[in-house]
Amino acid sequence: MTYPRWATGLAISVIAAIGVLLALDWIADERLGAWAPYSIGVALILLMLLSFGAIPRATATRASRSRDGGDL
Repeated sequence: MTYPRWATGLAISVIAAIGVLLALDWIADERLGAWAPYSIGVALILLMLLSFGAIPRATATRASRSRDGGDL
């Protein structure tokens, strides 16, 4: 379940945008708005999905290294 590059880039962009918006909201009135917990939850879900996409890639890399004769 690896993701295409555009999906990974989009997820990272959304996470970065959420971080910037949270920082701006906190700087503007020194507290986070009511939307902050939901946006943090969305960012965590996206990070979880990205990490699940990295697991098969890491497994495939390890398998190919062991097939090729060990570490590089």
